[in-house]
Amino acid sequence: MAINNNNTLPTKQQIIKSLTPQTTLLPVLTKVYHSTKLNESNFKGFDVIHNKLFVTAISHFQDEIVKSLHGQQHINFDDFDNSKLKIPIYLNEIVAQPSAYEAVYLAAKQMEELKVEQIRMIDNVENVAEIRVFAEVWKPTKLKKKSIITVVVDKIFFKEMADVFYKDPAKAYYLQYYKEVVMKSKNKYLPKLYWTLTQFTPKKENGGFFIKSMSELLEIIGIDPTITPSYLEPKNLNSRVLNPIKTELYSTCGFYFTYTFHKYKEKGRENEYYYKFTILGETELSKNSNQIQFIEKLLLELFPSQASSIFNYITTKDVQFSNETLIKLSSELLAIRLSKKYETINDPLAYFKAIIDSY
Repeated sequence: MAINNNNTLPTKQQIIKSLTPQTTLLPVLTKVYHSTKLNESNFKGFDVIHNKLFVTAISHFQDEIVKSLHGQQHINFDDFDNSKLKIPIYLNEIVAQPSAYEAVYLAAKQMEELKVEQIRMIDNVENVAEIRVFAEVWKPTKLKKKSIITVVVDKIFFKEMADVFYKDPAKAYYLQYYKEVVMKSKNKYLPKLYWTLTQFTPKKENGGFFIKSMSELLEIIGIDPTITPSYLEPKNLNSRVLNPIKTELYSTCGFYFTYTFHKYKEKGRENEYYYKFTILGETELSKNSNQIQFIEKLLLELFPSQASSIFNYITTKDVQFSNETLIKLSSELLAIRLSKKYETINDPLAYFKAIIDSY
């Protein structure tokens, strides 16, 4: 936010707006649940339309999955005909233009070849099973504006997605995310990372996890490094994939995560990277809001003519989401006020850029 040309100070509302990432929250947000087994599967090849088709199909399982989440582990197969469940998918919910309906049908047909890979122990021996996402896909002989295609799901695939107690009968393992975020996104990499992050989403406090290698992270997102080898470089992956996903998730549904990447120090792994992801909980976001208001007050008091420029820099560095950094910044401002050091700081923006960069 730039200073007004007439040199008047920005209002409190303008300052807070400049600090807070701009959000355009979707008007309707519907939670979707299913087993974390999805994230143990290899879904390379999924594109935007595949993601929408998958989430639309999974949405039909929600009644049984929600019952399971509440401790009712019995899965009802009454709607299956000869071990298969027929799911109608309205084409106008996937794409807006009827001219693209044929492309949706072809994408659904491709999903007949996409498989969920599962590892199971049989007689204490590890076995690998592959389950097709869609067993069959049917379309009308003539596609019209309100046409539907019918996808057929095998009972075993439904069970894999609905059974949230597969590890511990006393605990449910599931993903929870918003259907509309996936349906509106044009980023083909967003859903897989979003699904992974929701496994670690805290209700109140922060939660986080490590991904031990670049190859593991690329597989999670659905990137084939043989096709896009440039994503093996963290700077490319961060700027082209992770940062756009982070921005879109926050702006559409208020979901916020941060990440850092590090080089291994062990001999022989000096050129390898690992990532740490952190998801901010409600308590942390509330604490940050209080710190932001305190910093706002002090900056307007001490450096009124450059307050908005300093806030802009804070925003570009994502400082507003780090409570630890905000506390350090608050302490620095208090020390400046108490010592009257602000009288000797000729370029406040450069001064605070150096401080923030040092964090």
